Amino acid sequence: LSEKNIYANPYDWKICFWTAFGSWCSLQSGKFNKKNEKIFLKTGSSEGTAATKYCKQVAAIVKPHTSVVVQHMSIDRFNAYGLRKGAATHAVAGTTAPPSIPSVACRGEWSIGSVLDVYWHFGSVGDHYLGQILAGLDPMEAGFDVLPPHWTTINPMANATIKRAVEMCFGNMLKHHPTSLPLLLRSLACMVYHLDSMIKQMVSVAGHDFNKISLFHERETLQDLKKLVTIAPTCGVLEQPTGIPPHIGMAKQLKHISDQVGIVIERFSTQSEKIVKTIDSAIKNKAMESGQVTGAKLQEILAVFKNNSISAVQQQIEGLRNELKGSGYMQSKGNRNSANSRTVDNNCTLLQTVYSYDKRFYFVPKGFQFPPKATIRQGLDFWLRGMTVLADGKSMVRPFCKLTTAGLPKNLKNKLKLQWCPIFWFLEENMEGADLPADTVNMTTDEIDDYYYKCVEVLKKRVSFCFTEQIRKKGDPLLWLLGTWSKNTSCLHIEKFGTNTDKVQLKDATIRNRSKGSCSRKQKSAEKPLYPVRQKRRQQKKQLTPYQQMYHPQYNAAGAATNPAAFHATFPNVEATTEVEQQSQ
Repeated sequence: LSEKNIYANPYDWKICFWTAFGSWCSLQSGKFNKKNEKIFLKTGSSEGTAATKYCKQVAAIVKPHTSVVVQHMSIDRFNAYGLRKGAATHAVAGTTAPPSIPSVACRGEWSIGSVLDVYWHFGSVGDHYLGQILAGLDPMEAGFDVLPPHWTTINPMANATIKRAVEMCFGNMLKHHPTSLPLLLRSLACMVYHLDSMIKQMVSVAGHDFNKISLFHERETLQDLKKLVTIAPTCGVLEQPTGIPPHIGMAKQLKHISDQVGIVIERFSTQSEKIVKTIDSAIKNKAMESGQVTGAKLQEILAVFKNNSISAVQQQIEGLRNELKGSGYMQSKGNRNSANSRTVDNNCTLLQTVYSYDKRFYFVPKGFQFPPKATIRQGLDFWLRGMTVLADGKSMVRPFCKLTTAGLPKNLKNKLKLQWCPIFWFLEENMEGADLPADTVNMTTDEIDDYYYKCVEVLKKRVSFCFTEQIRKKGDPLLWLLGTWSKNTSCLHIEKFGTNTDKVQLKDATIRNRSKGSCSRKQKSAEKPLYPVRQKRRQQKKQLTPYQQMYHPQYNAAGAATNPAAFHATFPNVEATTEVEQQSQ
Protein backbone atom coordinates (compact mmCIF):
# COMPACT_ATOMS: atom_id res chain seq x y z
CA LEU A 1 0.00 0.00 0.00
CA SER A 2 3.05 2.30 0.29
CA GLU A 3 6.25 2.63 -1.67
CA LYS A 4 9.35 1.04 -0.18
CA ASN A 5 12.85 2.28 -0.97
CA ILE A 6 15.40 -0.50 -1.51
CA TYR A 7 19.10 0.44 -1.37
CA ALA A 8 22.32 -1.27 -2.40
CA ASN A 9 25.21 -2.24 -0.13
CA PRO A 10 28.60 -1.41 -1.71
CA TYR A 11 30.48 -2.86 1.28
CA ASP A 12 29.16 -6.44 1.36
CA TRP A 13 28.04 -8.09 -1.88
CA LYS A 14 26.50 -11.08 -0.07
CA ILE A 15 23.72 -8.97 1.48
CA CYS A 16 23.29 -6.50 -1.38
CA PHE A 17 19.72 -6.83 -2.66
CA TRP A 18 20.45 -5.46 -6.12
CA THR A 19 23.40 -7.80 -6.64
CA ALA A 20 21.27 -10.77 -5.56
CA PHE A 21 18.38 -9.70 -7.79
CA GLY A 22 20.63 -9.30 -10.84
CA SER A 23 22.35 -12.65 -10.26
CA TRP A 24 19.03 -14.45 -9.84
CA CYS A 25 17.50 -12.88 -12.96
CA SER A 26 20.59 -13.77 -14.98
CA LEU A 27 20.49 -17.41 -13.85
CA GLN A 28 16.71 -17.71 -14.31
CA SER A 29 16.40 -15.63 -17.50
CA GLY A 30 15.62 -18.67 -19.64
CA LYS A 31 12.55 -19.54 -17.54
CA PHE A 32 10.59 -16.35 -18.24
CA ASN A 33 7.78 -16.62 -20.74
CA LYS A 34 4.72 -14.71 -21.89
CA LYS A 35 2.30 -16.92 -19.95
CA ASN A 36 3.57 -15.78 -16.57
CA GLU A 37 3.41 -12.07 -15.71
CA LYS A 38 4.96 -12.59 -12.27
CA ILE A 39 8.72 -12.67 -11.89
CA PHE A 40 9.22 -14.68 -8.73
CA LEU A 41 6.24 -17.06 -8.95
CA LYS A 42 6.25 -19.87 -11.50
CA THR A 43 3.18 -20.73 -13.48
CA GLY A 44 1.00 -23.08 -11.47
CA SER A 45 2.85 -22.50 -8.17
CA SER A 46 0.85 -21.51 -5.11
CA GLU A 47 1.73 -18.51 -2.99
CA GLY A 48 3.71 -19.36 0.11
CA THR A 49 5.80 -22.15 -1.39
CA ALA A 50 8.89 -19.93 -1.63
CA ALA A 51 8.61 -18.87 2.02
CA THR A 52 8.29 -22.48 3.12
CA LYS A 53 11.31 -23.49 1.08
CA TYR A 54 13.32 -20.57 2.47
CA CYS A 55 12.53 -21.50 6.09
CA LYS A 56 13.54 -25.11 5.46
CA GLN A 57 16.86 -24.00 3.98
CA VAL A 58 17.56 -21.73 6.97
CA ALA A 59 16.76 -24.59 9.35
CA ALA A 60 19.13 -26.84 7.41
CA ILE A 61 21.94 -24.28 7.82
CA VAL A 62 21.35 -24.08 11.57
CA LYS A 63 21.13 -27.84 12.14
CA PRO A 64 24.93 -28.51 12.14
CA HIS A 65 25.34 -25.75 14.77
CA THR A 66 22.75 -27.03 17.24
CA SER A 67 25.32 -27.26 20.05
CA VAL A 68 25.92 -23.49 19.79
CA VAL A 69 22.25 -22.53 19.57
CA VAL A 70 21.18 -24.50 22.65
CA GLN A 71 23.50 -22.38 24.79
CA HIS A 72 21.24 -19.38 24.14
CA MET A 73 17.73 -20.75 23.58
CA SER A 74 15.71 -23.87 22.88
CA ILE A 75 16.30 -25.21 19.40
CA ASP A 76 12.51 -25.69 18.98
CA ARG A 77 12.02 -21.92 19.27
CA PHE A 78 14.82 -21.09 16.87
CA ASN A 79 12.73 -20.30 13.78
CA ALA A 80 13.21 -18.04 10.78
CA TYR A 81 11.76 -14.52 11.04
CA GLY A 82 9.53 -13.21 8.31
CA LEU A 83 10.53 -10.32 6.08
CA ARG A 84 8.47 -7.93 8.20
CA LYS A 85 9.17 -8.97 11.81
CA GLY A 86 12.83 -9.67 11.22
CA ALA A 87 13.38 -6.42 9.33
CA ALA A 88 11.58 -4.38 11.99
CA THR A 89 13.69 -5.93 14.76
CA HIS A 90 16.89 -5.21 12.87
CA ALA A 91 15.93 -1.61 12.10
CA VAL A 92 15.12 -0.55 15.66
CA ALA A 93 17.76 -2.63 17.50
CA GLY A 94 20.97 -1.39 15.90
CA THR A 95 21.00 2.17 17.20
CA THR A 96 19.44 4.45 19.81
CA ALA A 97 18.36 6.75 16.97
CA PRO A 98 16.28 4.36 14.85
CA PRO A 99 13.80 5.39 12.14
CA SER A 100 10.47 6.68 13.36
CA ILE A 101 7.87 4.20 14.53
CA PRO A 102 5.32 5.33 11.87
CA SER A 103 7.89 4.64 9.12
CA VAL A 104 8.54 1.13 10.50
CA ALA A 105 4.80 0.45 10.84
CA CYS A 106 4.05 1.68 7.33
CA ARG A 107 6.90 -0.36 5.86
CA GLY A 108 5.52 -3.47 7.55
CA GLU A 109 1.93 -2.63 6.56
CA TRP A 110 0.92 -2.52 10.25
CA SER A 111 -1.92 -0.30 11.45
CA ILE A 112 -1.16 2.29 14.16
CA GLY A 113 -4.78 3.21 14.79
CA SER A 114 -7.48 4.61 12.57
CA VAL A 115 -6.85 8.25 13.60
CA LEU A 116 -3.06 8.00 13.21
CA ASP A 117 -3.39 6.11 9.93
CA VAL A 118 -5.40 8.97 8.48
CA TYR A 119 -3.77 12.06 9.96
CA TRP A 120 -0.19 11.03 10.81
CA HIS A 121 1.65 10.42 7.55
CA PHE A 122 5.42 10.15 7.78
CA GLY A 123 7.62 11.81 5.17
CA SER A 124 9.37 9.77 2.49
CA VAL A 125 12.72 10.55 4.11
CA GLY A 126 11.74 8.24 6.98
CA ASP A 127 11.57 5.28 4.65
CA HIS A 128 14.84 6.39 3.04
CA TYR A 129 16.58 6.10 6.41
CA LEU A 130 14.87 2.80 7.10
CA GLY A 131 15.81 1.46 3.66
CA GLN A 132 19.49 2.27 4.23
CA ILE A 133 19.47 0.28 7.49
CA LEU A 134 17.67 -2.67 5.91
CA ALA A 135 20.32 -2.70 3.19
CA GLY A 136 22.83 -3.71 5.85
CA LEU A 137 24.52 -0.32 6.29
CA ASP A 138 25.59 0.56 9.83
CA PRO A 139 24.04 3.87 11.04
CA MET A 140 26.90 4.21 13.56
CA GLU A 141 29.57 4.35 10.83
CA ALA A 142 30.67 7.45 8.94
CA GLY A 143 30.31 5.58 5.62
CA PHE A 144 26.54 5.31 6.06
CA ASP A 145 26.00 8.02 3.44
CA VAL A 146 27.64 6.02 0.64
CA LEU A 147 26.00 6.11 -2.77
CA PRO A 148 24.96 2.86 -4.48
CA PRO A 149 26.97 1.59 -7.47
CA HIS A 150 25.70 3.27 -10.62
CA TRP A 151 26.69 3.93 -14.21
CA THR A 152 28.64 7.07 -14.99
CA THR A 153 26.57 7.77 -18.11
CA ILE A 154 23.08 9.29 -18.10
CA ASN A 155 21.77 6.87 -20.76
CA PRO A 156 23.46 3.51 -20.14
CA MET A 157 21.74 1.71 -23.04
CA ALA A 158 23.36 4.18 -25.45
CA ASN A 159 26.71 2.62 -24.55
CA ALA A 160 27.40 -0.43 -26.74
CA THR A 161 29.29 -2.33 -24.02
CA ILE A 162 26.55 -1.86 -21.40
CA LYS A 163 23.83 -2.77 -23.89
CA ARG A 164 25.65 -5.95 -24.87
CA ALA A 165 26.13 -6.92 -21.20
CA VAL A 166 22.43 -6.35 -20.45
CA GLU A 167 21.35 -8.51 -23.39
CA MET A 168 23.89 -11.18 -22.44
CA CYS A 169 22.60 -11.46 -18.85
CA PHE A 170 18.90 -10.62 -19.15
CA GLY A 171 18.02 -10.98 -22.83
CA ASN A 172 15.06 -13.37 -22.43
CA MET A 173 13.69 -11.51 -19.40
CA LEU A 174 13.71 -8.18 -21.26
CA LYS A 175 11.90 -9.84 -24.13
CA HIS A 176 8.94 -10.80 -21.91
CA HIS A 177 9.25 -8.07 -19.22
CA PRO A 178 10.55 -4.94 -21.02
CA THR A 179 9.43 -2.63 -18.19
CA SER A 180 12.04 -4.24 -15.89
CA LEU A 181 14.94 -2.54 -17.73
CA PRO A 182 15.57 0.17 -15.05
CA LEU A 183 15.76 -2.49 -12.32
CA LEU A 184 18.12 -4.65 -14.36
CA LEU A 185 20.42 -1.70 -15.16
CA ARG A 186 20.79 -0.93 -11.45
CA SER A 187 21.36 -4.62 -10.70
CA LEU A 188 24.00 -4.99 -13.41
CA ALA A 189 25.89 -1.97 -12.06
CA CYS A 190 26.03 -3.59 -8.60
CA MET A 191 27.15 -6.92 -10.09
CA VAL A 192 29.97 -5.20 -11.97
CA TYR A 193 31.00 -3.24 -8.86
CA HIS A 194 31.20 -6.48 -6.83
CA LEU A 195 32.73 -8.36 -9.74
CA ASP A 196 36.02 -9.32 -8.08
CA SER A 197 34.31 -10.77 -5.01
CA MET A 198 31.77 -12.71 -7.08
CA ILE A 199 34.40 -14.20 -9.39
CA LYS A 200 36.51 -15.13 -6.37
CA GLN A 201 33.48 -16.96 -4.97
CA MET A 202 32.86 -18.61 -8.35
CA VAL A 203 36.37 -20.05 -8.72
CA SER A 204 36.74 -21.03 -5.04
CA VAL A 205 33.67 -23.33 -5.02
CA ALA A 206 33.73 -26.14 -7.56
CA GLY A 207 30.65 -26.12 -9.79
CA HIS A 208 29.28 -22.83 -8.43
CA ASP A 209 26.15 -21.51 -10.15
CA PHE A 210 27.90 -18.22 -10.98
CA ASN A 211 29.72 -20.18 -13.71
CA LYS A 212 26.45 -20.10 -15.66
CA ILE A 213 26.60 -16.28 -15.92
CA SER A 214 28.29 -15.98 -19.30
CA LEU A 215 29.34 -12.37 -18.65
CA PHE A 216 31.80 -13.56 -15.98
CA HIS A 217 33.86 -15.38 -18.62
CA GLU A 218 34.50 -12.35 -20.85
CA ARG A 219 37.44 -10.55 -19.30
CA GLU A 220 37.76 -7.75 -21.82
CA THR A 221 34.09 -6.81 -21.55
CA LEU A 222 34.28 -6.87 -17.75
CA GLN A 223 37.30 -4.57 -17.72
CA ASP A 224 35.43 -2.06 -19.89
CA LEU A 225 32.34 -2.26 -17.67
CA LYS A 226 34.31 -1.68 -14.46
CA LYS A 227 35.43 1.68 -15.81
CA LEU A 228 31.80 2.75 -16.21
CA VAL A 229 30.65 2.01 -12.62
CA THR A 230 31.28 4.21 -9.59
CA ILE A 231 29.97 5.08 -6.12
CA ALA A 232 31.17 8.68 -6.33
CA PRO A 233 28.61 11.48 -6.92
CA THR A 234 27.81 11.73 -10.64
CA CYS A 235 26.18 14.82 -12.11
CA GLY A 236 22.85 14.01 -13.69
CA VAL A 237 22.77 10.43 -12.36
CA LEU A 238 23.26 10.31 -8.56
CA GLU A 239 24.51 13.44 -6.86
CA GLN A 240 23.74 12.96 -3.15
CA PRO A 241 22.48 10.19 -0.84
CA THR A 242 19.04 10.24 0.77
CA GLY A 243 17.83 9.29 4.23
CA ILE A 244 21.01 10.33 6.06
CA PRO A 245 20.49 11.33 9.76
CA PRO A 246 22.31 14.41 11.15
CA HIS A 247 24.71 12.47 13.35
CA ILE A 248 26.37 10.94 10.27
CA GLY A 249 27.75 14.39 9.33
CA MET A 250 29.27 14.78 12.77
CA ALA A 251 30.72 11.28 12.56
CA LYS A 252 32.40 12.12 9.25
CA GLN A 253 33.92 15.29 10.68
CA LEU A 254 35.24 13.42 13.71
CA LYS A 255 36.71 10.75 11.44
CA HIS A 256 38.47 13.41 9.35
CA ILE A 257 39.95 15.02 12.48
CA SER A 258 41.02 11.62 13.80
CA ASP A 259 42.78 10.80 10.52
CA GLN A 260 44.66 14.12 10.55
CA VAL A 261 45.80 13.61 14.15
CA GLY A 262 46.99 10.11 13.24
CA ILE A 263 49.07 11.51 10.38
CA VAL A 264 50.72 14.05 12.70
CA ILE A 265 51.56 11.37 15.28
CA GLU A 266 52.99 9.10 12.56
CA ARG A 267 55.21 11.90 11.27
CA PHE A 268 56.56 12.57 14.75
CA SER A 269 57.32 8.85 15.25
CA THR A 270 59.29 8.66 11.98
CA GLN A 271 61.14 11.96 12.54
CA SER A 272 64.08 10.33 14.36
CA GLU A 273 64.50 7.75 11.57
CA LYS A 274 64.64 10.53 8.96
CA ILE A 275 67.33 12.38 10.91
CA VAL A 276 69.49 9.25 11.08
CA LYS A 277 69.05 8.58 7.35
CA THR A 278 69.92 12.21 6.49
CA ILE A 279 73.17 12.10 8.48
CA ASP A 280 74.10 8.71 7.00
CA SER A 281 73.46 10.00 3.47
CA ALA A 282 75.62 13.09 4.08
CA ILE A 283 78.56 10.93 5.30
CA LYS A 284 78.31 8.66 2.21
CA ASN A 285 78.21 11.62 -0.17
CA LYS A 286 81.28 13.13 1.49
CA ALA A 287 83.11 9.81 1.11
CA MET A 288 82.33 9.68 -2.62
CA GLU A 289 83.55 13.24 -3.10
CA SER A 290 86.88 12.26 -1.57
CA GLY A 291 87.24 9.26 -3.98
CA GLN A 292 86.34 6.43 -1.59
CA VAL A 293 84.13 3.52 -2.79
CA THR A 294 81.84 2.33 0.00
CA GLY A 295 79.87 -0.93 0.17
CA ALA A 296 76.58 0.86 -0.32
CA LYS A 297 77.84 2.64 -3.44
CA LEU A 298 79.16 -0.63 -4.91
CA GLN A 299 75.79 -2.27 -4.27
CA GLU A 300 74.05 0.60 -6.02
CA ILE A 301 76.34 0.30 -9.07
CA LEU A 302 75.69 -3.47 -9.32
CA ALA A 303 71.91 -2.94 -8.99
CA VAL A 304 71.96 -0.46 -11.90
CA PHE A 305 73.96 -2.93 -14.01
CA LYS A 306 71.50 -5.73 -13.18
CA ASN A 307 68.48 -3.64 -14.13
CA ASN A 308 70.05 -2.60 -17.42
CA SER A 309 70.89 -6.22 -18.28
CA ILE A 310 67.38 -7.45 -17.49
CA SER A 311 65.86 -4.62 -19.53
CA ALA A 312 68.00 -5.50 -22.55
CA VAL A 313 67.02 -9.19 -22.38
CA GLN A 314 63.35 -8.32 -22.04
CA GLN A 315 63.51 -6.10 -25.11
CA GLN A 316 65.02 -8.95 -27.15
CA ILE A 317 62.35 -11.39 -25.93
CA GLU A 318 59.61 -8.91 -26.76
CA GLY A 319 61.04 -8.48 -30.25
CA LEU A 320 61.09 -12.25 -30.82
CA ARG A 321 57.53 -12.51 -29.50
CA ASN A 322 56.32 -9.85 -31.93
CA GLU A 323 58.06 -11.60 -34.84
CA LEU A 324 56.46 -14.93 -33.90
CA LYS A 325 53.08 -13.31 -33.52
CA GLY A 326 53.41 -11.68 -36.93
CA SER A 327 54.43 -14.97 -38.55
CA GLY A 328 51.32 -16.71 -37.18
CA TYR A 329 53.29 -19.25 -35.11
CA MET A 330 51.72 -18.13 -31.84
CA GLN A 331 48.17 -19.34 -32.23
CA SER A 332 45.11 -17.82 -30.65
CA LYS A 333 43.53 -19.33 -27.59
CA GLY A 334 40.61 -20.67 -29.61
CA ASN A 335 42.63 -22.86 -32.00
CA ARG A 336 40.86 -26.22 -32.01
CA ASN A 337 44.04 -28.03 -33.12
CA SER A 338 46.24 -26.67 -30.35
CA ALA A 339 47.40 -29.28 -27.86
CA ASN A 340 49.74 -27.07 -25.87
CA SER A 341 49.47 -26.78 -22.11
CA ARG A 342 48.99 -23.02 -22.49
CA THR A 343 47.14 -20.90 -25.02
CA VAL A 344 47.61 -17.27 -26.02
CA ASP A 345 44.92 -14.58 -25.91
CA ASN A 346 44.66 -11.51 -28.12
CA ASN A 347 47.07 -9.56 -25.91
CA CYS A 348 49.66 -12.37 -26.15
CA THR A 349 49.05 -13.33 -22.50
CA LEU A 350 49.65 -16.97 -21.69
CA LEU A 351 46.60 -18.76 -20.32
CA GLN A 352 47.08 -21.96 -18.39
CA THR A 353 44.87 -24.81 -19.61
CA VAL A 354 46.75 -27.88 -18.31
CA TYR A 355 47.23 -28.62 -14.62
CA SER A 356 49.57 -30.99 -12.81
CA TYR A 357 48.64 -32.84 -9.63
CA ASP A 358 48.56 -36.40 -8.29
CA LYS A 359 51.59 -37.20 -10.49
CA ARG A 360 49.64 -36.58 -13.71
CA PHE A 361 48.61 -33.84 -16.12
CA TYR A 362 44.91 -32.95 -16.42
CA PHE A 363 42.79 -30.53 -18.44
CA VAL A 364 41.03 -29.28 -15.28
CA PRO A 365 42.39 -28.02 -11.92
CA LYS A 366 42.16 -30.10 -8.78
CA GLY A 367 38.69 -30.16 -7.27
CA PHE A 368 37.02 -28.98 -10.50
CA GLN A 369 33.34 -29.78 -11.02
CA PHE A 370 31.20 -29.40 -14.12
CA PRO A 371 28.52 -26.67 -13.78
CA PRO A 372 25.48 -28.33 -12.18
CA LYS A 373 21.98 -28.23 -13.66
CA ALA A 374 23.00 -26.60 -16.94
CA THR A 375 20.50 -26.18 -19.77
CA ILE A 376 21.45 -26.43 -23.44
CA ARG A 377 21.90 -22.64 -23.76
CA GLN A 378 24.05 -22.45 -20.64
CA GLY A 379 26.00 -25.54 -21.67
CA LEU A 380 26.83 -24.06 -25.09
CA ASP A 381 28.86 -21.31 -23.43
CA PHE A 382 31.08 -23.88 -21.73
CA TRP A 383 31.11 -26.28 -24.67
CA LEU A 384 32.34 -23.62 -27.10
CA ARG A 385 34.15 -21.01 -24.98
CA GLY A 386 35.48 -22.85 -21.94
CA MET A 387 35.31 -21.78 -18.33
CA THR A 388 37.28 -19.40 -16.11
CA VAL A 389 38.79 -21.06 -13.02
CA LEU A 390 40.96 -18.26 -11.61
CA ALA A 391 39.91 -14.80 -10.47
CA ASP A 392 42.59 -13.00 -12.51
CA GLY A 393 41.53 -14.85 -15.66
CA LYS A 394 44.98 -16.36 -16.30
CA SER A 395 43.79 -19.96 -15.83
CA MET A 396 40.85 -21.50 -17.62
CA VAL A 397 39.40 -24.81 -18.69
CA ARG A 398 39.56 -25.22 -22.43
CA PRO A 399 36.25 -25.48 -24.32
CA PHE A 400 34.51 -28.64 -23.22
CA CYS A 401 34.35 -29.81 -26.86
CA LYS A 402 38.14 -30.26 -26.65
CA LEU A 403 38.10 -32.23 -23.40
CA THR A 404 38.79 -35.94 -23.45
CA THR A 405 38.23 -38.55 -20.79
CA ALA A 406 41.98 -39.28 -20.78
CA GLY A 407 42.62 -35.75 -19.51
CA LEU A 408 40.03 -35.80 -16.72
CA PRO A 409 40.07 -37.24 -13.19
CA LYS A 410 38.15 -40.45 -12.63
CA ASN A 411 35.17 -38.77 -10.96
CA LEU A 412 34.54 -36.49 -13.98
CA LYS A 413 34.88 -38.95 -16.87
CA ASN A 414 31.35 -40.32 -16.69
CA LYS A 415 29.80 -36.84 -16.44
CA LEU A 416 31.52 -35.74 -19.65
CA LYS A 417 30.79 -39.02 -21.42
CA LEU A 418 27.15 -39.43 -20.34
CA GLN A 419 25.81 -35.89 -19.77
CA TRP A 420 27.72 -33.44 -21.98
CA CYS A 421 29.06 -35.24 -25.04
CA PRO A 422 25.96 -37.18 -26.27
CA ILE A 423 23.66 -34.16 -26.69
CA PHE A 424 26.24 -31.85 -28.28
CA TRP A 425 27.60 -34.56 -30.56
CA PHE A 426 24.02 -35.28 -31.60
CA LEU A 427 23.48 -31.60 -32.46
CA GLU A 428 26.76 -31.30 -34.35
CA GLU A 429 26.05 -34.41 -36.43
CA ASN A 430 22.60 -33.20 -37.46
CA MET A 431 23.42 -29.52 -37.92
CA GLU A 432 23.24 -28.38 -41.51
CA GLY A 433 24.80 -25.15 -42.71
CA ALA A 434 26.08 -24.11 -39.27
CA ASP A 435 29.80 -24.77 -39.31
CA LEU A 436 31.51 -23.57 -36.17
CA PRO A 437 34.55 -21.28 -36.51
CA ALA A 438 37.97 -22.65 -35.67
CA ASP A 439 38.24 -20.10 -32.85
CA THR A 440 35.14 -20.91 -30.80
CA VAL A 441 36.60 -19.23 -27.68
CA ASN A 442 36.12 -15.79 -29.20
CA MET A 443 32.55 -16.37 -30.34
CA THR A 444 30.25 -13.56 -29.31
CA THR A 445 27.02 -14.05 -27.41
CA ASP A 446 25.00 -13.21 -30.54
CA GLU A 447 26.82 -15.91 -32.50
CA ILE A 448 26.17 -18.48 -29.77
CA ASP A 449 22.50 -17.41 -29.64
CA ASP A 450 22.19 -17.94 -33.39
CA TYR A 451 23.79 -21.37 -33.06
CA TYR A 452 21.44 -22.17 -30.15
CA TYR A 453 18.34 -21.34 -32.21
CA LYS A 454 19.59 -23.70 -34.92
CA CYS A 455 20.09 -26.38 -32.26
CA VAL A 456 16.48 -25.91 -31.15
CA GLU A 457 15.28 -26.39 -34.72
CA VAL A 458 17.31 -29.59 -34.97
CA LEU A 459 15.78 -30.92 -31.77
CA LYS A 460 12.23 -30.10 -32.87
CA LYS A 461 12.88 -31.87 -36.14
CA ARG A 462 14.76 -34.95 -34.93
CA VAL A 463 13.11 -35.58 -31.51
CA SER A 464 9.66 -34.09 -32.00
CA PHE A 465 8.20 -36.38 -29.33
CA CYS A 466 9.89 -34.18 -26.72
CA PHE A 467 7.86 -31.15 -27.82
CA THR A 468 4.36 -32.58 -27.76
CA GLU A 469 1.57 -30.67 -26.04
CA GLN A 470 1.47 -33.24 -23.25
CA ILE A 471 5.15 -32.68 -22.51
CA ARG A 472 4.83 -28.89 -22.67
CA LYS A 473 2.11 -28.91 -20.02
CA LYS A 474 4.65 -30.31 -17.56
CA GLY A 475 7.25 -27.65 -18.41
CA ASP A 476 9.32 -26.15 -21.20
CA PRO A 477 11.55 -28.90 -22.71
CA LEU A 478 14.24 -26.32 -23.48
CA LEU A 479 14.78 -25.97 -19.72
CA TRP A 480 15.65 -29.65 -19.37
CA LEU A 481 19.14 -30.40 -18.11
CA LEU A 482 21.88 -31.76 -20.36
CA GLY A 483 21.65 -35.25 -18.86
CA THR A 484 17.94 -35.43 -19.72
CA TRP A 485 18.57 -34.34 -23.29
CA SER A 486 21.45 -36.82 -23.68
CA LYS A 487 19.07 -39.61 -22.67
CA ASN A 488 16.21 -38.45 -24.94
CA THR A 489 18.44 -38.11 -28.01
CA SER A 490 19.90 -41.62 -27.78
CA CYS A 491 18.96 -44.04 -30.57
CA LEU A 492 17.43 -46.59 -28.22
CA HIS A 493 15.24 -43.93 -26.56
CA ILE A 494 14.05 -42.59 -29.92
CA GLU A 495 13.25 -46.12 -31.12
CA LYS A 496 11.18 -46.69 -27.99
CA PHE A 497 9.32 -43.37 -27.57
CA GLY A 498 9.87 -41.45 -30.81
CA THR A 499 7.27 -40.75 -33.47
CA ASN A 500 7.38 -42.41 -36.87
CA THR A 501 9.03 -39.30 -38.29
CA ASP A 502 11.72 -39.41 -35.62
CA LYS A 503 12.40 -43.10 -36.24
CA VAL A 504 12.68 -42.66 -40.01
CA GLN A 505 15.39 -40.02 -39.55
CA LEU A 506 17.50 -42.28 -37.34
CA LYS A 507 20.88 -43.16 -38.76
CA ASP A 508 22.15 -46.72 -39.01
CA ALA A 509 22.93 -48.19 -35.62
CA THR A 510 26.58 -48.58 -34.73
CA ILE A 511 28.29 -50.97 -32.39
CA ARG A 512 27.83 -48.38 -29.62
CA ASN A 513 24.07 -47.95 -29.92
CA ARG A 514 22.95 -51.25 -31.42
CA SER A 515 20.41 -53.18 -29.36
CA LYS A 516 22.03 -56.21 -27.74
CA GLY A 517 18.80 -58.25 -27.61
CA SER A 518 17.91 -60.76 -24.90
CA CYS A 519 20.04 -63.72 -26.03
CA SER A 520 22.47 -65.12 -23.51
CA ARG A 521 25.87 -66.63 -24.11
CA LYS A 522 25.85 -70.40 -24.71
CA GLN A 523 27.77 -72.46 -22.23
CA LYS A 524 30.08 -75.01 -23.78
CA SER A 525 30.51 -78.43 -22.22
CA ALA A 526 34.03 -79.19 -21.02
CA GLU A 527 35.77 -82.24 -22.44
CA LYS A 528 37.15 -83.22 -19.04
CA PRO A 529 34.90 -81.59 -16.45
CA LEU A 530 35.96 -81.37 -12.86
CA TYR A 531 32.45 -82.41 -11.80
CA PRO A 532 31.09 -84.83 -14.43
CA VAL A 533 27.93 -85.68 -12.50
CA ARG A 534 26.97 -82.01 -12.27
CA GLN A 535 27.62 -81.45 -15.97
CA LYS A 536 25.54 -84.50 -16.84
CA ARG A 537 22.58 -83.23 -14.82
CA ARG A 538 22.83 -79.85 -16.54
CA GLN A 539 22.76 -81.46 -19.98
CA GLN A 540 19.76 -83.59 -19.04
CA LYS A 541 17.90 -80.56 -17.71
CA LYS A 542 18.31 -78.74 -21.04
CA GLN A 543 16.46 -81.55 -22.81
CA LEU A 544 13.32 -81.18 -20.62
CA THR A 545 10.50 -78.72 -20.76
CA PRO A 546 9.63 -76.73 -17.61
CA TYR A 547 6.68 -79.10 -17.03
CA GLN A 548 8.93 -82.14 -17.32
CA GLN A 549 11.47 -80.62 -14.96
CA MET A 550 8.87 -80.78 -12.20
CA TYR A 551 9.11 -84.61 -12.33
CA HIS A 552 12.86 -84.83 -12.77
CA PRO A 553 14.42 -87.01 -10.04
CA GLN A 554 16.67 -84.10 -9.08
CA TYR A 555 13.60 -82.07 -8.08
CA ASN A 556 11.17 -84.83 -7.17
CA ALA A 557 13.33 -87.72 -6.06
CA ALA A 558 10.60 -89.25 -3.91
CA GLY A 559 8.22 -89.73 -6.83
CA ALA A 560 10.91 -91.29 -9.00
CA ALA A 561 12.04 -93.56 -6.18
CA THR A 562 8.57 -94.88 -5.49
CA ASN A 563 7.76 -95.60 -9.13
CA PRO A 564 10.97 -95.51 -11.27
CA ALA A 565 9.39 -97.67 -13.98
CA ALA A 566 6.54 -95.23 -14.54
CA PHE A 567 8.98 -92.31 -14.63
CA HIS A 568 11.21 -94.10 -17.17
CA ALA A 569 8.20 -94.94 -19.31
CA THR A 570 7.07 -91.32 -19.32
CA PHE A 571 10.58 -89.86 -19.96
CA PRO A 572 12.64 -92.48 -21.81
CA ASN A 573 15.50 -90.04 -22.53
CA VAL A 574 16.09 -89.38 -18.80
CA GLU A 575 17.84 -91.93 -16.69
CA ALA A 576 15.94 -92.58 -13.43
CA THR A 577 18.18 -92.87 -10.42
CA THR A 578 17.66 -95.63 -7.94
CA GLU A 579 16.71 -95.07 -4.34
CA VAL A 580 20.20 -96.04 -3.19
CA GLU A 581 21.83 -93.54 -5.55
CA GLN A 582 19.48 -90.79 -4.38
CA GLN A 583 20.34 -91.43 -0.75
CA SER A 584 24.07 -91.42 -1.53
CA GLN A 585 23.65 -88.11 -3.34
